[in-house]
Amino acid sequence: MRYKYILVVVACFFYTVSLPAQNLSDINYESFEDLIEEIISATDMQVDYTTLFEELHIYYEDPLNLNTASHNQLKKLYILSDFQIQCLLDYIKEKGSIVSLYELNYIYGFSWKEIRFLIPFVTADPVRPVGTARLKDIRKYGRHEIIMRTQRVLEKQKGYISVSDSVLQANPNTSRYLGDPFKIYARYKYSLKERIYAGLTIEKDAGEEFFTGSNRYNFDFGSAYLQLRDFSVFKKIHIGDYLLRFGQGLTLWNGLAFGKSSYVNSIRKREERIKRFTSSDENILFRGAAGTVSLGDFNLSLFYSRKNRDANIIDTIRQGFYEFSSFQNTGYHRTPAENYDEKAIRESMYGANIQLKKAYWSLGATLVHYKFGGELHKSERVYNQFDFAGSEITNAGIDYHTNIGKMNFFGETTYGNDAWGMIHGTTIYINSLISFSAFYRMYQKGFYTHYGNALSENSSNTNEQGFYLGTEIHPLRYWRISAYADLYKFPWLKYNVSAPSTGADYFVQLDYTPKNNFEAYIRIKNEKGYENNTAEDTLMNKPVEISKFRMRLHFSYSLSNNFQLRSRLELNNIDKINDTPDKGYLLYQDMVYKFQKLPATIYFRYAIFDTDSYYSRIYAYENDLLYSYAIPPLYYRGVRSYIMIKYSVSQEIDLWLKYGRTSYSDRDSIGSGLNEINGNTKSEVKAQVRMRF
Repeated sequence: MRYKYILVVVACFFYTVSLPAQNLSDINYESFEDLIEEIISATDMQVDYTTLFEELHIYYEDPLNLNTASHNQLKKLYILSDFQIQCLLDYIKEKGSIVSLYELNYIYGFSWKEIRFLIPFVTADPVRPVGTARLKDIRKYGRHEIIMRTQRVLEKQKGYISVSDSVLQANPNTSRYLGDPFKIYARYKYSLKERIYAGLTIEKDAGEEFFTGSNRYNFDFGSAYLQLRDFSVFKKIHIGDYLLRFGQGLTLWNGLAFGKSSYVNSIRKREERIKRFTSSDENILFRGAAGTVSLGDFNLSLFYSRKNRDANIIDTIRQGFYEFSSFQNTGYHRTPAENYDEKAIRESMYGANIQLKKAYWSLGATLVHYKFGGELHKSERVYNQFDFAGSEITNAGIDYHTNIGKMNFFGETTYGNDAWGMIHGTTIYINSLISFSAFYRMYQKGFYTHYGNALSENSSNTNEQGFYLGTEIHPLRYWRISAYADLYKFPWLKYNVSAPSTGADYFVQLDYTPKNNFEAYIRIKNEKGYENNTAEDTLMNKPVEISKFRMRLHFSYSLSNNFQLRSRLELNNIDKINDTPDKGYLLYQDMVYKFQKLPATIYFRYAIFDTDSYYSRIYAYENDLLYSYAIPPLYYRGVRSYIMIKYSVSQEIDLWLKYGRTSYSDRDSIGSGLNEINGNTKSEVKAQVRMRF
């Protein structure tokens, strides 16, 4: 019975394929959302994708002219490799301006799938003189954007239910939330022709106090920045909150960083150096000042930051100096216990990066020093005895990148916590039909970079060696095969694995894109590794082999310029030796309709899921409010559905309203702790308004 709906959806798949083909040139939003899902589908981590959404949407609303675009602008589209970007620039230099986007078919290294994704974000307009933005143009030509958003869970959660005085007195720190169940977000952004940016963001999470208690005079979180670009020798000047992303992310890279995905050859990170901070993640930002000076082929970046971070306080060593066990990254301050850890540890940071950049190669060096207002001491466990402990640390690294014909080489070597880490990779384009990539990583046990975020199987870049090999093949017109194999080992123990271990990750995807209005792919992913055997009759936590198999079948089809269908079937099977397999499936049907006579679009999904436990959960990207994202984990047995409406009141004002509901057929309660709901249904409503002028 649990799989009876699979046949229904599979039947819908074949019905969809049999429908007549029509033009889809006007439905740009479909490619925009597909691109986002391609990028984020490789990770289960709940990362803040606000910055990614914002950057892509800038080009969605104001497409990038390929005839005038720079290398740095093109790499912000994420979908193009360095080789493809260089081929595009060389083609324009040799042949002249591109007349039509379909001319991309004739550029070496471009397939129809990349072109299809690019179309909503780029143009091929004639080259025209562009005036230089000046400071006196701030008022006349500047663009303003204001966004206000709110959301809440409609059912009563345990943390918002009144408790007796005796219960409150017995558990004052954990008995209930201090604030209301609404999440509130607002932000303002100013921009002037890619030369001046300014912004302000304020937010409170559900359960946090609002202009009362611990937040008596403000929101729980606030962020602001001012960024100036291309003023004299100053490439960037940044004051306020910002991000730093250098090299391949091994020495210094805070914020979002992509790893393995269906774009198997896009393993090289595109450094963005100093980047304005526009999200609401409270702990990953730097707060202070940063700037880049350009001196010919040299770029020198200097940066300084000082802020307070959430941390788990163990004890007070002396006045204003604490002992803490870890940093907190949730950003939640809903209870007295969470408020106690709020901004508990001062984090100071300063450093520099210097880069020598030529047309086909670059060489960089980064040095950064961190000092904390406390001593980091983790609990004593065998697996973490080499981890960083103390009140300050220095990270230093060297990175490189070069193009040699159809080959691209890159890498970074870093020192931190008396240990080394290194990565080296290459991409090779044999011809327009076949390309390869290879990536080697080695992170010694004890290696530590405070804001490192390089490709890794672990959650941090330590105690790991691995070799990745990927390939992309176009065997026939409209067909693409993407595959990779990643073999790795952990020389020392790690959490929940009480012995050195090995692992492997295999991935293959077959894409079929015959026309602009139809796409289908099948994806198979199999991971093998080890976890401790925690069965009750086991005397020792001996690691046992575990295998995770996932398969996805996805169809996307447009019946007209205004109506699109998307269907997906996803299966999970997790096998652990001496244990019962953990299985699950997800089925969903999406519909997107854009009205012809109304400035409105409706998004709808109906999904059925059934998994044996949280362990076999399945993530699925959902359409959401602008600059927001929803990737809920689906587990146990139930139905997930949502409907969202976007309505443009005018060219300056847009409205969004979303209602989502998850119903479980095998649960009497949902969630745990203060988030627990007494019932089998959880629903949420979101609303947002955007004003531009």
